[in-house]
Amino acid sequence: CLELSQEAAHVSDTYDEVLRTAVDTTVKEYMPCSWLSLLQVKREHYRALADYYVATGLANHQGELAERSVETLQFLHDVQEGNGTELPVLPKTVEQRKRLGKAHLREALLMHEEALRVNRMCPELRKKDILRQVLKQCHERSLALYEDIEEEDDFQELLEPPPVLPSTKYQLSLSSPSFSSHPVSDLFHSLGPESVFSAKHHWTHPRTVQLTKKEDEGFGLSVRGSAPVVVAMVEQGSLAEIAGVREGDILVGIGDRNVKWDTHHQVVVKIR
Repeated sequence: CLELSQEAAHVSDTYDEVLRTAVDTTVKEYMPCSWLSLLQVKREHYRALADYYVATGLANHQGELAERSVETLQFLHDVQEGNGTELPVLPKTVEQRKRLGKAHLREALLMHEEALRVNRMCPELRKKDILRQVLKQCHERSLALYEDIEEEDDFQELLEPPPVLPSTKYQLSLSSPSFSSHPVSDLFHSLGPESVFSAKHHWTHPRTVQLTKKEDEGFGLSVRGSAPVVVAMVEQGSLAEIAGVREGDILVGIGDRNVKWDTHHQVVVKIR
């Protein structure tokens, strides 16, 4: 439980760093308020879990502590200069462990209540039933443990334990994706060459023209260019003119095939 508490403290510290980065920079101007509130909720929630796991490990342990647990306890708390906290005495007896565990459990309850408060203050987060249930269940679990170890005749001075020192045994590394090992298709390729089919140009909706000719008859048009191919000339009285083809029209499709990227030769073959 002690190592788990430091892992939870590490997660809380990470959310705190993300929150401070967002608030102290212009990033907050582009983030929804609900995202910032969620960062606060998670920061307080995992901070509460860190104290809860310490309390669980201390209050429920019977007998002597293992050597590894004693070593973890010696470096469990984050004591910095000027923060007004002192390193608690290493608990050796059951009563000392119970007292320190109770102090951490009280801190866990305060953090759980803060997470619930921030969640209630955000209209968007209030709609997330699963999130509210998780926060509520964790608070009730801490409260139940506190009631189990609470004694009516306990008049000892309350401890104020320092925060749990963030620590993790998992090392994460980021690596850039290798696009060469996976086939990647351009989502915008079907739109055609950007230099032509750009939003900067004023385009009309594509027109559909149906041309049907006899075996020895032509369509009465000529084309030029490649990717895209443009109608260069339309003969008067031809099938193309009757169907509505105009000089300067860009061919974007023939049948059910996209020809925006086709060469002049490919388009001519398909027209024939």
